[in-house]
Amino acid sequence: MPKIAERKYRRPSNRRLAPVRIDLKDDKGQLRKFPSTASRAARLVDWFAYAVSPKWGKARQIERRMWPLQEARIEGAASKFEAANYDRRHHDRWKTSGLTDDDDFDFGESLDVMRQKSQHMIDNNALAAAAARKWVTYTVGPGMRPQARITAEDGLVTDSRAKDINRSLEQIFAEWAPRAEVSGKLSFGELQGEAAWDRFESGEGIALKSRIPDPQAPIPLKLQTIAPERLFTPLERMNDPRVRAGIERDELGRILGYFVSRTHPDDIKDVRGGFDMRRLPAGDVFHLYRRRRRRSRGVPELAPVILKLQTLDDWLDGWLENLDIASCFSVFITLTGDAMGAALANASDTEPETNDPIEDLDHGRAYYLNPGESVEFGNPQPANDTFDPFLVWLCRLIGNAIGYGYELLAGDWSKSNFSSTRLALLDARRNFQLDQIIMVERFLQPVWREIVADSITADLIPLSMREYNANRFAFEKCWWAPPPNPWVDPLKEVQASMLEVEAGFNSLPNVCAENGLDWQEVAEQNLRVEEWYTENGLVRGRSTKAVSGVPSAPKSPDGMDQDEDEDTEQRKPVKLVNVRRFSRNGHRAA
Repeated sequence: MPKIAERKYRRPSNRRLAPVRIDLKDDKGQLRKFPSTASRAARLVDWFAYAVSPKWGKARQIERRMWPLQEARIEGAASKFEAANYDRRHHDRWKTSGLTDDDDFDFGESLDVMRQKSQHMIDNNALAAAAARKWVTYTVGPGMRPQARITAEDGLVTDSRAKDINRSLEQIFAEWAPRAEVSGKLSFGELQGEAAWDRFESGEGIALKSRIPDPQAPIPLKLQTIAPERLFTPLERMNDPRVRAGIERDELGRILGYFVSRTHPDDIKDVRGGFDMRRLPAGDVFHLYRRRRRRSRGVPELAPVILKLQTLDDWLDGWLENLDIASCFSVFITLTGDAMGAALANASDTEPETNDPIEDLDHGRAYYLNPGESVEFGNPQPANDTFDPFLVWLCRLIGNAIGYGYELLAGDWSKSNFSSTRLALLDARRNFQLDQIIMVERFLQPVWREIVADSITADLIPLSMREYNANRFAFEKCWWAPPPNPWVDPLKEVQASMLEVEAGFNSLPNVCAENGLDWQEVAEQNLRVEEWYTENGLVRGRSTKAVSGVPSAPKSPDGMDQDEDEDTEQRKPVKLVNVRRFSRNGHRAA
């Protein structure tokens, strides 16, 4: 560190400050001169500053010593880190924003542009449209279904009462779900699909809750999904540091409210409604997005690959145009003398409606040329052998950016075997599971809490509000069944699951959950099936053991039934008669 020379000054009789000599000494004690960029006036200012306040003067001296380094950086000197350099090798055109992710001017405007490009890409690009459709299909499918999980283990209710409450809540949901939307036209499953689509297309899904009496629904709870563009900061709150990107927070970062416009800001038929803002409490808004770098808003999933998708789309359009031009076969005829005049009089070298000359090529068209005219063709080259590998590589890059594999994104399984297909699906399922968690924690489970509260208020379940408020968590337990995962090879999948369960590496609830089923419901159904077969004296199948009460036939040394050849023809008609006597719901048929 440089050492500051001793301060030497004298105070003359006229009380004026005498010139002060201030120099910097290095570690060897040698005086260092000021940088060449320091002017005489700047030195005088430093001298007076040091005379009045040594601390201030010292700070100015140190700052002046940093001038050469600053000048070197401006002239293009290398930084300590290569990633921080801005030279030709390190992309001197790479410009970054120094603003925060929640800035209303930079992030808000950029988010609007990204949404518009993402929506345009999904509407016009086949690959982007397929990606959005598969996102919704694998995330929510036809809609997740709840299974109430109130148990007697918490010591709050008995086992029979817990089962009654669970059945009542599930019945209330089944009656409410078909008219869950505020207009009564959309079901709760369709609302889940809209929220998942907005999550992919715009980066976030927003739903509002309200309570409107509906004689066809057991509870007044209603939901409405809105466009994310309706959530933004009002002009009068633009300078408020607690309101960012339309979301109001307190000092600890807790969300207090959302500012939502009455209509879409781009609605040309209701311009005033786009700026008619209303503040909604945080509990009335369900906000679904994947949080990154502590952002308050979500970014479209196609944002990292929008430019690549547009480039790929333009490239494919040009390639198809190239093939179209190469497939054109036209005839050009050159005539002279009287034959030329007669032919031109009968020829149609102009458009019939506009009388403009024909300037494009068409399939199988004849063109007449005047004397002295000639035709020169370009030589459109078809795609070479590198077209297909490059297209696959680009699709693989786009798929990895949005969480898909190439096979799932492009729908091309021609080069995949069982192992590679399973790995691709497992990798995609992990990404879908993250969005399923976001869907459950930020939308489905909060809606379930509202259903439980409204059911207690309407006295539809055997539970009092006092008991519910005493332990809300115990009475809000619920499991949401995700859409079933597709099987690549059902036989191998089932055998692997059976081995995992038998070895203790997995459990029946987890296996059922992977297939979108509730293991308790599956067990109850199997029990009812076994009871039905027992009551009717039937055996479920050749590969299963006999039901209790129905003895199995003795086995021969070769493992076959001894009376298989004798009474097979006698036992089959009996089974068919017994089965026909019962309908599908278990009651006797007429």
